[in-house]
Amino acid sequence: MEVSKNTNGRHEIELKYDPEAEPIADKGKVGHYIGSGYGSIKGERLNGKLHFTLYESQGDGLCQSNLFGLITTKDGAEIAFDSMGIFKVPDSEQYHKWITTAGVDFKTSDERYAWLNTSLGTWNGVFDMKSNEHKYQLQITG
Repeated sequence: MEVSKNTNGRHEIELKYDPEAEPIADKGKVGHYIGSGYGSIKGERLNGKLHFTLYESQGDGLCQSNLFGLITTKDGAEIAFDSMGIFKVPDSEQYHKWITTAGVDFKTSDERYAWLNTSLGTWNGVFDMKSNEHKYQLQITG
């Protein structure tokens, strides 16, 4: 089996919790509902807005996460995304600052972005519980 060498660029993702945002689904793949919000994606192949929902199974300084939602690109495409990952507090004296990594799956019926249906993404980044902001670097391979 060969490992795919086809990368589809790097992307910046910024998400912000919004207490008024409707959850996308009543249930996640892990844990309990944490919240929903909005954000943006900017990069080589994807640019647009995001609506997300987060479920977590929290532990002592470590938790499993299921962050999923919908990307609406600037050209009007809709792309569902679903991630499974881990959040970790690297410094117990700064409990509100988490690092995170996750695998991301994509689904779309828009032919312009059909390449995403056979790709996987990985994102790495940080989450600040005080500001409720997530910042990720996303790389898509496939």
